[in-house]
Amino acid sequence: MKSHDKKEREIALSKAEVLIEALPWINQSKGKTVVIKYGGAAIEDPELMRRVWVTSSCASSSAVRVVLVHGGGRAINRLLGRLDLPGEVQGWAARHR
Repeated sequence: MKSHDKKEREIALSKAEVLIEALPWINQSKGKTVVIKYGGAAIEDPELMRRVWVTSSCASSSAVRVVLVHGGGRAINRLLGRLDLPGEVQGWAARHR
């Protein structure tokens, strides 16, 4: 197998792993708006960045409205508190903090 073909196969397998792991979350989130706070150390981790982009783009293709927000964690938590909405990290995201 050529080096180029091997690299493409590794990339495809890596994407498949992310999607398999994220699929239950995507299925339970259909029709919902999901806000993903993405910032800080996560931006500096290329693997986590790739996983977030693959998952969020797949989710938005599957009837999940994805809002990706950079930073603002304290303000987001205050607003969630005023709205009496949960603000904890759940599911797939909790395992990849």
